[in-house]
Parts: sequence; C-alpha cells; structure tokens
Amino acid sequence: MYDKYTYHPYRHLTGAGVALITPFLENGQVDSASLSRLTEHIVSGGCDFVVLLGTTGESPTVVYPERLLLIDVVRRTINGRCPLVIGVGSNNTQDLCQRMSDPIYDNVDAILSVVPYYNKPTQEGLYLHFMAVAEASKKPIILYNIPSRTGCDLQPETVARLQRDSAKIIGIKEASGHVERIDQIRELCRPDLLVYSGDDHLTKDIIRAGGDGVVSVVANAYPQAIKALVSALITEQREQADEIDALFTEMYQLLFKEGNPVGIKGLLHTIHLIETSAVRLPLCHATEQLTSHLRAAHEELLAPLQQLGIEPKL
Repeated sequence: MYDKYTYHPYRHLTGAGVALITPFLENGQVDSASLSRLTEHIVSGGCDFVVLLGTTGESPTVVYPERLLLIDVVRRTINGRCPLVIGVGSNNTQDLCQRMSDPIYDNVDAILSVVPYYNKPTQEGLYLHFMAVAEASKKPIILYNIPSRTGCDLQPETVARLQRDSAKIIGIKEASGHVERIDQIRELCRPDLLVYSGDDHLTKDIIRAGGDGVVSVVANAYPQAIKALVSALITEQREQADEIDALFTEMYQLLFKEGNPVGIKGLLHTIHLIETSAVRLPLCHATEQLTSHLRAAHEELLAPLQQLGIEPKL
C-alpha cells in the first residue's frame, strides 16, 4: 500500500498546519514582536507547518510592504524548523501570475492559492486560472476551496483535471464544509494529492475520510493539542482523538461566532500571546461578551488537556 507519510515528496507538508494570524497594534501597524512570539509558540508547540497570509491572516487588508515584513519575521523565527506556506491569490489571473515570480516567495515551501472570488467563473474558468497560476509559479501549489467566502465552489472533477495536467498542483485545502467532498476527491484524484481540512470542527471527520491534515485556526492558541489530535487521527488512535476533539467542541463554536480571525485574536489577546486583538476594517474587535466566553472556555480546557499529557505553553 502507498504510504504517503513515508514516501510522498511533500510529506513534510502533512499533519498539523496553522493558519497564522497577522497581529496588529491599536494604531493599525503590524505588530512584529507579537508575530514573532506567536510563531515561536506555534513552532515550539510541535506543529508541522505554518500558513501565512491566508484568510486568518487578513490577507486582503495586507499591503505589499507589510507582506515583505511578515514573511521576513516568520521565516527568521521559524529558522528552518518547519515548512512555510504563503497565501497568494487573486480574482485577477494576469496580475496573480505576474506576482508569482516575485523573489519574496523564493524561500517558501509552497503557495496556497484561493479560488478566485467575486467573478464567479465556470469550472472551465477555474481550471484555466489555476493552470496559468501553476505555470507561473516556481513553487508547488495548494488549492484553497472556500465557497462561503468566494461564491464559487471548485468541484472534485476540476481538482482531478488540475492534478492530472500540472505536476505543481500538489494539494487542496477543502473548506466547503462537506465531509463527503473528501470521498469524492479521493475517488477521482490520484492518492498522492494532499487534502487538508480547512474547518477545525471537521478535522476529525475529514482525516478519517482520507485527509492528510488540517490548516487550523485553533492551533494558533493550542498547537500541542492540535498536533496531538492530528497525530492520533493519522495513527488511528480513535479513543484519544475523540477525547481531544470533544474537549474543543465549545471552543470551535466560540472562535467563529463573530467571524474569523475576530474570535482567535480575542482569545490570543486574552491569554497574552499577542499585544492587542485588533483587526482591520471592515472587521471589528471581538465583543466583550465573546471575549468573556472565550476566557471561560480556555480556563475550562486547561485541566482536561493536562490530564491527557498536553500542557499548553502560555
């Protein structure tokens, strides 16, 4: 049997990934100190790879000089200890292809590229878009399907065409919210396509359906717990995986109650991992009510996690 965790050329991109936030100061500037501190927390917590400038990183509001700064801070903090994936997407194919050649991406491990939003292309348009992006990129591409945000759903048949026709397309972050989508992808695509859960609350079901890992929001705060969860799922330690996952049921709901990354930033500020919970408009700070609930949920998590041998480093 083909074991991708042993033989896959991109096996270093499997497991517990983190959708890293972009910390801001109250004056709106990037908070480099908090970013470095949080990245260290994540990497020393054992996560397998870091995804920078995705949805959770508020990429639509980050301008080019800030992108340079963020990549530099995170790369220096990681210092080769785990892979770095960068979100690079657009609904303007020509512009995106030009940006793919930017040397700022020379030292990253892969590109996460979201389905083009707003334009509402057909499946053929999506195929042609990603083929052009793959051709222009010097790095392997992980597709990012999140129809609730893009208004467009990348179908499994199109994913299979893309994998067949471009060796650079190595995986997909699937955030459609439908576990059965994983079955369809596995049926149509070669087994070496990497498939990631894009929804924390579905990680358990998606990995059991054939997924290879998660790009997790929750892991910003709890890298050890999410690493333990994913490891238990991959090694089929069902009881341990179920136990860890059940502990986070309330936290999964709270973190997304006012949108992402509003919730996770509220939590990270509450537990003193970042200086402020600031987000950029049109997003707003977490409400006091949500922050209070997040604090209580966090405190309730600590003892059960410690009983499982997972001691959060906060």
